[in-house]
Amino acid sequence: MKKHLHSTLIHPGLFLVCLALFAASSLFAAPGDGHWDRQFGLPGTTNRVYSLRFNGSKLYASGYGVAIGGLLSTNTGVDIFDGTNWSGTIGELEGGQCVIYDIGFLRNDIYVAGVFSRANNLSSPGLVKWNGSDWVNIGFAGAAFALVSDGTNLYVGGTFTNAGGVLNTNIARYDGTNWYSLGSGIATRIRPPPSTCALPSV
Repeated sequence: MKKHLHSTLIHPGLFLVCLALFAASSLFAAPGDGHWDRQFGLPGTTNRVYSLRFNGSKLYASGYGVAIGGLLSTNTGVDIFDGTNWSGTIGELEGGQCVIYDIGFLRNDIYVAGVFSRANNLSSPGLVKWNGSDWVNIGFAGAAFALVSDGTNLYVGGTFTNAGGVLNTNIARYDGTNWYSLGSGIATRIRPPPSTCALPSV
């Protein structure tokens, strides 16, 4: 028998099986494909993305997860792209219909804002700090939708009246240790962009 068979000798059923296997194999990344990480099953992030932030050479992405059946997941995380691969090195955020609206940076810490109640079982409603190894409650309670840093302070906007025991109205300043009010605050609640004001439908 010849070592190499011609296609005319392949049984039609076997040909269809081979064709199906070839199509399935196309779902896997080719060697050197830098936009793929097998741990996620598909290229890209584990979340539907609402927030994208660069810090140094890394891109941070988060939003909300989708559970089995298309329901909004009760937990989500932060995905990190290093220019080659995605990873999810920051622990889970949980609680209700969990949605992350913004990610901020102050010195060496990462801040995650949104609608959630816990971070790895640590009570932290709406805003929490990641110090590189653990989540830290910073005394915030409410829903945080917008974060911006000037390098010395983190400014937080959302829907809240108190942060760290300091009365605030929907906006506040955090220096990494203490909270400060910004005048009398603003009466208008700072909300997510119009397209995300309502909890997402999936």
